[in-house]
Amino acid sequence: MVAHLVDLREEWHRFRHDKPGERFRNHNLRAHKKSRMHACVTVALGVLLLAGGVVLLFMPGPGIPLIIFGVALVAAHSKKMSRALDRAEPKLRKRGHKIELHWKALPRLQKAAVITGGILLASAGLLAMWDWVVSAYLL
Repeated sequence: MVAHLVDLREEWHRFRHDKPGERFRNHNLRAHKKSRMHACVTVALGVLLLAGGVVLLFMPGPGIPLIIFGVALVAAHSKKMSRALDRAEPKLRKRGHKIELHWKALPRLQKAAVITGGILLASAGLLAMWDWVVSAYLL
């Protein structure tokens, strides 16, 4: 068990230090050298992390990082997904950097308004989803 955790830590270190635009392909190549059982466990864990991340998008918690880790684990065993993520990563990093710069330039009052609007929108979505679940399954 401890050896497996050390392997995961080393793989994460390699993944993090790979060049953006190549890291998912490299991760895919390294993952194919592992056993079939390892592949099944990795994909299952990736799907669980992905599902947990989607749930946490609507609740306080680290939803986006869980989704990213889940997709990365699944992509480790899919060449098409690895290629798509490698093409998307540099573009997303560039866009994220622009958003970060724009966010830092906003006055506090506008930041508070954006955060409040996001919370209200998420609350309205949860309320609508709850209403749909109750009316569809409990009534």
